[in-house]
Amino acid sequence: MTLFRQMSLLPRRPIFKGPTAKKENPSKMAKKQTNGTSEIAVEMGTMKPDEVAKNILQLNQLESAVNVPVTIQYSGFHPPPPSRRMMGDLAYIDVTIHGDDGALKECIVVTACTHGFYVNRNSCVGQTPTFDPSPALKSSFAHTLLDCLLQASSTFADKWSLALESAQQRNVLLSQINKGPFSTLFRLAIRGSVGGFASQALATKSSQAIDATLSTPSWLVTVPQSEESSVTLWSRNACHRYQVGRAEEDISQTFGVDIRSGGMRDWNEELQLAREMPVSTLLERLERARVIHKTMTEFGEASLVGVKAICDGQIAPMNPNEGSRTQVYLHNNIFVSRALDVGPETFRLVKGDRAAKKSASREIQCIKTFHRMESSGFYTLATVLIDYLGSRYICQSILPGILQGERSHTILLGSVDVEILMKCDEDFQELLKEKIGEPLNLLSRPVYTNPLSDNRREECRRMKKASLVVEAVEETKEKEVESEETMYTCCPLETKGIQGSDQRRYLLDFGRMTPRDANWVPQAQGGTGKWEATESVNRIPKSLFDEEWTMNVLRPELVNQWIRSEMSKFIEQKRKEYAEASAIDGNDADNEKPDVSAEGKTEKTKEDEKFTITEEEQRSVTDNLKLNVNVFLPDVRVVNREEMKLDEEKARAAASFLWDDVLPRITRAVRERGLSQAPVDGKGLTEFLHRSGVNCRYLGRLASLAREEELRDEKVKDDLKHGRLAVTPRRTMPQSWLDLLECEMVARAAKHVLDSYLVEGSLVGAARPLQITASFLSALVSEREETAAQTENRLEKRGLSIPDDDDLLGLVPFDLGTGDALPLPARSRTEIWQDIETEIGRRFRYNLVLFNKSNKSGRTIYTPLLRRFCQRTGIRLAAKDYNIGGACYTQGNSAAGRMFASYPISPVDIVDIVPLMKHSAAYYEGFSPCGLYPTLVTPPLQISLYDAKIALERAHLQMNGRGLSRALELTQEAATLYQRVTESGAHPGVVECVELMANIFHEANDPVLATANGAKALGLAVQSGGFDGPGVFHGHILMFQMLFAAREFDLCVKHLKAAMYILEISGGPRHVEHYDALHKLGAVYSHEEYKGKYCEEAARIFRELESLDPNDRLLEGFTLRALAKNLALCGDYRAAVESEKKANKSLSRFVSKDHAAMRESDADLKKYTQFAVKQGARSVVQKNIKEQEEMANAMAADLMAEEEQKKQDAKKKKMNKKKKGKK
Repeated sequence: MTLFRQMSLLPRRPIFKGPTAKKENPSKMAKKQTNGTSEIAVEMGTMKPDEVAKNILQLNQLESAVNVPVTIQYSGFHPPPPSRRMMGDLAYIDVTIHGDDGALKECIVVTACTHGFYVNRNSCVGQTPTFDPSPALKSSFAHTLLDCLLQASSTFADKWSLALESAQQRNVLLSQINKGPFSTLFRLAIRGSVGGFASQALATKSSQAIDATLSTPSWLVTVPQSEESSVTLWSRNACHRYQVGRAEEDISQTFGVDIRSGGMRDWNEELQLAREMPVSTLLERLERARVIHKTMTEFGEASLVGVKAICDGQIAPMNPNEGSRTQVYLHNNIFVSRALDVGPETFRLVKGDRAAKKSASREIQCIKTFHRMESSGFYTLATVLIDYLGSRYICQSILPGILQGERSHTILLGSVDVEILMKCDEDFQELLKEKIGEPLNLLSRPVYTNPLSDNRREECRRMKKASLVVEAVEETKEKEVESEETMYTCCPLETKGIQGSDQRRYLLDFGRMTPRDANWVPQAQGGTGKWEATESVNRIPKSLFDEEWTMNVLRPELVNQWIRSEMSKFIEQKRKEYAEASAIDGNDADNEKPDVSAEGKTEKTKEDEKFTITEEEQRSVTDNLKLNVNVFLPDVRVVNREEMKLDEEKARAAASFLWDDVLPRITRAVRERGLSQAPVDGKGLTEFLHRSGVNCRYLGRLASLAREEELRDEKVKDDLKHGRLAVTPRRTMPQSWLDLLECEMVARAAKHVLDSYLVEGSLVGAARPLQITASFLSALVSEREETAAQTENRLEKRGLSIPDDDDLLGLVPFDLGTGDALPLPARSRTEIWQDIETEIGRRFRYNLVLFNKSNKSGRTIYTPLLRRFCQRTGIRLAAKDYNIGGACYTQGNSAAGRMFASYPISPVDIVDIVPLMKHSAAYYEGFSPCGLYPTLVTPPLQISLYDAKIALERAHLQMNGRGLSRALELTQEAATLYQRVTESGAHPGVVECVELMANIFHEANDPVLATANGAKALGLAVQSGGFDGPGVFHGHILMFQMLFAAREFDLCVKHLKAAMYILEISGGPRHVEHYDALHKLGAVYSHEEYKGKYCEEAARIFRELESLDPNDRLLEGFTLRALAKNLALCGDYRAAVESEKKANKSLSRFVSKDHAAMRESDADLKKYTQFAVKQGARSVVQKNIKEQEEMANAMAADLMAEEEQKKQDAKKKKMNKKKKGKK
């Protein structure tokens, strides 16, 4: 299952260095060179696999010689005393030189002075401390530390000379390997599997180099092996190098605070000043976007480092006397809190930890929208969400004046406490209505200044009295406001508008841009009742009452679709009314035939063209379609019941549009193959649903619709088998759609279940998460639990690379399950899957039909599930073969707290668990894994430069209109702008630009530049999304198409195989794209260019396709025709006839006899039949001849046997006569 095996299928290409400027003649691409390679093959720098492996092996062997084993650290006598500092001493340095075996060989103490470096007489490490900083007899003075050491130590000089020679050899090998942009990624990917490293620590650098190159941490980590025989195979202790500098860096860690800059950064001021920069010219807009992007990126990095330090206990909270749930942190001018329901301390409508988590996610989504809108007049804070070990942290910049008391800031909108009446500044409210209400179609409605119900307010008072932390709110000294006073607002009730000490107006806690989803509101409270109408069985709750569903809102994309649909209905109605009125007027007029104008239009047509909709009518319809975001809220008083009923009805209409129109339309599009690009994995599925306006909570409903379609297909198949159908439907429901939906549901539910395991018992699980996580993974990717006999049998056959329970117990100094220590919870596979299915039933209202069913259907995709779950939780596994899909060992209900070797995934197989981040300016939605070591890695961000986006959109339009030259100019302009803002080529915007350039060159029939830019886009996709990302899959398909068009079949096959491998591990072997990719592979092997050279391989591929479901019965006929063609090329005409008959029968269901495909099929069937008859006749003749030969040979053998027998009889008679004569 090693992920990087796919790289052996790829051509070697370099990392992107800029747009291709070289222009080649396209006509040259059709000509082959005398050595058998084309210009594309030379451009792509392909090498033989044996040569590449040999060069990389030599490169790995040189790694130890290049690294000089020297440790440089400050001496224990540092810093110099005042008397020596006055003499010019700056620092005392201990230089330790190690031998090849790692033992201490030589120690030198160096003084750094104002003039240079020299060896002093201080005692070295391990000796009796003696301070004598005077120069040694051989002082070896030099202006650089390197020259000083070369003079002072012959051992160091020899090792340095050897390192220089090895470095020269390494440069030669690198020049031979790096023949193209993609070759660097290829070398990094396979370097660890080649071997040749002298030590495990050096071998580990290869996997660290991959992490340093990729912008997204991969869920699989290579663990290369070295030539050290003493290293335990399963333990990675030898991977950690002894490095004093790393220890000193950790001791002096400031956790993101730059103490040398003179003070902590004011993130909010930097961000707001950047947003206020001028935008009159392109250069000003470019500089503004660059500063905003830099500030937001660095804020995300600082938040990531700070949260990691908080989890490690390195940062003290602001309120240490309170419980861990309510503790908040202020570090590096970033306010950090947990997304939990901490009680009535602030004015919020949500209740429960789950609702608080979802509320934080909804709020950051709104901030992201405001960030893209570039609205002026109000400001938002820089915000980041980080998920780590089951806890969600909210990181925000500091609002000016919020920490200095109430007098330093002013509340303009909302309330900060349930006991304080809401405020509403009219100017600020008008600003929000103009900047937010109108663009987002939000309806302003009156609300009470004390909107909570009496029961809710009384509940909050009781909670405050019971709390030992929350102090009683002082009675306000402001003017008493009547309880029935109202105010108009278009924002959620929880929204707060605050004017900070910098006089800027900030918008906080804006958690909804759309109303609550009425499909998830109980019918008794005004919901649509769609879910209640469905059957609730097994683990699906019968009621929709759940605190978390309070934050289930409609997506803005869905609201826009609903508005367009309603506008279309209005226009059609007006057109119909206009047509009826015109018909009545026409009947009253004379019944003369209308004259035809010079343009060929009748008078009636001219009358139809007069149909228009006035601006007042459009505005009236638009105003009627505005939505109230404060509907279906619990514990909230309503001002006007009639208005609220109308608003709820519109919200129900939008939710019903989602249920009745959007979801069935998506199902039909999947069935009819109407999607431009089918989702490859769970991430692509999520993005596709969000673009369609569907929340992921409807995965269960989509799966139910898909299951209904599959049952209908099974009935059709049975009817076809028994001849009960007159008309055969062409399309079938792809099984991969249900596979992908259930896989995503299981991954999402499993994440919530694992988070609950980690945070239970006062975060005991998060303190040592390896054992819990390994057991959970083992249960997730298995079908059953091992018996005791199976476990014992497996351990007897284990090798040295697999540890047992005793080995793992030796990793920790004590048994966590004994004494006063808190035991870690241990659960069996049955308990884990019960929790997962319960969460799926609650969250998606669906019962699994594929997973956890003993794989009766054979459709359980465990590898994509493991991949997706690791991506959603930040788990990084060691890349090796895991026996998934079988029995597991989780040691449930026994020996709680002990370290044990779970199977098939052991605790030592988990390399790391990284945090996940959701940035308010992120390019993608959702949480993305982040890296902390060896480099900081955060998700890519949007750029605040519309010039780049507009240029890219215009480039697409120009390309669609065949304006290729102009499209290329606009694409290059957009790519340049993206790179200047982000200062990186590995950005999704740059990848999209380079892919578009490749398509432009492809349309212009320039295969050299098309493949060059396509390969650059592929390399950038690997860097930005990992080796198995959806963008990488589409990049391989793009390269296949371009290389196939250039007739470079050997290279295009490699890309197609790599795409199929990625598709198998991300979407499963039955993915709808797998059939298409396999069909393309067979088409390449059967291409006329090969002249039947690979007809047997092509026939094998098409036979494999025959056993798969193409989801298109017409395509099945063409596949059978291709199989018949290749069987005929192989000389098996009888099998070709059978295949062509099947193809003819399949095609006849959908096309007529006069269709070209049917005529060709009939002609080929006749031809194959004739060849089969001739072949059969020849075979009969050959069989008769063979039988006659066999008969003749048998007769000859009989005659020879008779002759031999006669000779033997005559000899015996002669011997008998001699014996009688002697007697």
